[in-house]
Amino acid sequence: MKILSYALVGGSVALVDLIIFTILVEDFGINHFWVNFFGFILGTSLNYILCIVFVFRSGIRFKKLSEVLLIFLVNLVTLIFSQVLILVTLDILNFSAFWGKSVTISILFFWNYLIRSQFIFAERMQK
Repeated sequence: MKILSYALVGGSVALVDLIIFTILVEDFGINHFWVNFFGFILGTSLNYILCIVFVFRSGIRFKKLSEVLLIFLVNLVTLIFSQVLILVTLDILNFSAFWGKSVTISILFFWNYLIRSQFIFAERMQK
């Protein structure tokens, strides 16, 4: 199943992101907004590369440039959701960096998988 492959790829990237986020925010006191922003950009780039190697067939529905632009657009929306969820979990609900980031990752995993599997990398419909 693709979702299991996606979970392994995404889970590996998310685990690294979670560990680095927690250390930089809790141990080094770096602002969570910036850590989340840069971590998201790096993690998303790595996730895309790993997904087209191990999970989805690139170019199946859209040309490569269109596919990358769609991924960028989806990731921009996801980044906004991520920043809002981090703000809510850390600043309003007072979760630790670890738990705030864990909740954020869990929620956004399903959003990303659905958009990628059902739209960006979906097989073209037969006429």
